[in-house]
This record gives sequence, structure tokens and C-alpha cells, in this order.
Amino acid sequence: HMAMLPSGTVGYELAEDRRAWARQYGWDARGPEHPAEADVVFVTPGTERAVATALMIAAPGARVVLFAPLAPGLPTPLDLSGLYFRDLRISFSYSCGPEDTLAAFRAFEDKKVRAEQFVSEFIKLDELPGAYERMRAGKTLKPMVLFS
Repeated sequence: HMAMLPSGTVGYELAEDRRAWARQYGWDARGPEHPAEADVVFVTPGTERAVATALMIAAPGARVVLFAPLAPGLPTPLDLSGLYFRDLRISFSYSCGPEDTLAAFRAFEDKKVRAEQFVSEFIKLDELPGAYERMRAGKTLKPMVLFS
């Protein structure tokens, strides 16, 4: 059951094991070798390749939302002419605010979503450094720290 994702939502991921993890929850997870135009594109990793892929699959008039920044001071080449003539809009989303956090909490509380739909593994606080390294190496998707 796909939670809180509109019909037609597609996720792109480089690693096949991460795509398989997403598919087990009914998500349409594809590799970048299967591009399709999109009206709204959310870029969650802060990498040049992710931004370039987003700009490639953005349909004319699309909105591209960058969730994570690129490294500070990194020059980012953009084909401004191409963006202009395709009328793309780029916006940024730093994080969620109190209202978003409350809405997410209520969705979990009302059992509309389960953590397992968004979290790849549960870890203890002292396991956080190792989980972070696995995440950087692309070996895990999204660990969640349990404090009890």
C-alpha cells in the first residue's frame, strides 16, 4: 500500500537494492535508465548527478524542488537557456516546519502510515556512526534511531 503518494508518483534510484526495497511497498521505483517526463520533481540527494537527472526528466513548465543542497562553494553548471525555454521553476525545501511535523505525527498515530514504509532499518543510538557510514556508502537507505 503506497502511503501519501499521489497516483503517477515515480521514484528514481541508482542502487537496485534500494529500488527493490521501495517496490516491496508498492512504489514505482526506477533506475535513471528509464526516464519519463514529470511535472514535479523532488531531488532528495545533494549530488550533481541527481540535479542533472531531475532537470533532464522535468517536463516543460515543471517545478524542480531541491531538498538537499550541493556541497558549499561547488560551482554548478546550468544550461540557463534550456531552463528558460522549457520554463522550469527551481525551488528549495530546507526541511519541514511544525505543521508538517504535526501532520506526519498524526499520520503515524492514526496508523495511516508505518515507519517501515519510509525507514530501511531500526538502530540504537550507539549504532548511529556505523549506520551513517553505511548510508554514505549507499548500503542502507534511511535508518531510524530507537531510543528505548
